Amino acid sequence: MPSALIVDDEADARSVLKKILELFCPQVTDIDEAANGRDALRLASGTAYDLAFIDIKLKNENGIDLAKGISNYCNNIVFVTAFDEYAVRAFQTEAIHFLLKPVDPELLQQAVARGLAGNYRLNLLKDRLFLRTKERINVLKYEEIQYIVGDGNYATFHTTNGGSLMVSRNLAYYEKLIDSPVFARSHQSYLIHLQFISEIMVANHLVIMDDGTKIPISRRLRDPFVKAFMQLK
Repeated sequence: MPSALIVDDEADARSVLKKILELFCPQVTDIDEAANGRDALRLASGTAYDLAFIDIKLKNENGIDLAKGISNYCNNIVFVTAFDEYAVRAFQTEAIHFLLKPVDPELLQQAVARGLAGNYRLNLLKDRLFLRTKERINVLKYEEIQYIVGDGNYATFHTTNGGSLMVSRNLAYYEKLIDSPVFARSHQSYLIHLQFISEIMVANHLVIMDDGTKIPISRRLRDPFVKAFMQLK
């Protein structure tokens, strides 16, 4: 029968979530609780849980880091928190759902149904990025990004609609996060979506984008960049 692990450092919070599960998700018949990461990992390593509900902000612990360990034993991670500012970090994991306290029973049912539908992981970051500025959370699909320019601890995204968006993360962070063959570095300061390239002027060490933008190619990255472009085409 389907089983679940609830990880929260507050006993009342664990009790409430367990009660909601029992009332609205009766298919989940075996529910265990853990108040800290140590107990959670001990339980998870000994039981093949179908679902793990993890509070992001645990006492003296980071729930997202804990989830990485628990994911070795449970494919379906659901983050639960009272703080919506953690949404971006949660989206950048392989969690199947993100729930805000107080938990909405209908959203809980969706999370459970998603997890029990099979070995299904919803990577909310797949083919898109969630970029946070002071004012909002911006969602950019990979297909909307022409190139990214790095400048120290900042990165500026240039999009297909001619717009741009600066965020306070360095280019290396996004290169690792995207990890897609359609993107390649031409230069230490440029990560390019290869499908928006119009021409590569190898001798001149330049990339010409579809909109006419000229981007430099460094000597060190020229050969792997051209190879990545040719393999994509």
